[in-house]
Amino acid sequence: MENEKKPSTSVNLDIKDTAGYLLMEHEERMQKLLSRIRGKQNENTNVKAECKD
Repeated sequence: MENEKKPSTSVNLDIKDTAGYLLMEHEERMQKLLSRIRGKQNENTNVKAECKD
């Protein structure tokens, strides 16, 4: 029984590590997307301002 428990705990740790890693990657991607969206919003506001003129 002990031999069966040890691998399961190590697998759980691996899953936690990969989940944390994926969350880190996801946060980085979201920040990049947000910066892109903000940049596009700035471009759109500039275009709108130019159109109004």
